[in-house]
Amino acid sequence: MEQNPLQTGDQPTKERRKLERFNLHLQARIEGLLRHKDKSPVILNLITGDISAQGAFFNTKESLEKGTRVKADIFHDPEIQMISAIKRVLLHVNGTVLRTDPTGMAVVFDKGYRFSPLTYG
Repeated sequence: MEQNPLQTGDQPTKERRKLERFNLHLQARIEGLLRHKDKSPVILNLITGDISAQGAFFNTKESLEKGTRVKADIFHDPEIQMISAIKRVLLHVNGTVLRTDPTGMAVVFDKGYRFSPLTYG
């Protein structure tokens, strides 16, 4: 019987992600859609560790529980000046906490999302 290399630990695990992840550190506001016992919403201001079209890893010591539904606003603030009044872009997305570890949590995004330009002045 052939052993599965993912179970033996003898061989490196195969990369399962289908989409490229980008090492971007973007500001994010995460709202857990489950409520604390006192009925207040769980809101975290975090930084992404990496991001793809399917999800993101958020660096935090205060992860939400696996399976928690979340609403996220992720800000992209380009360092290069654009020839436009638009300086920042806001990504609105819902998702689910897929996994947690001591350094943060991975959130898988729902298929529907929205970009909004943020303008100044």
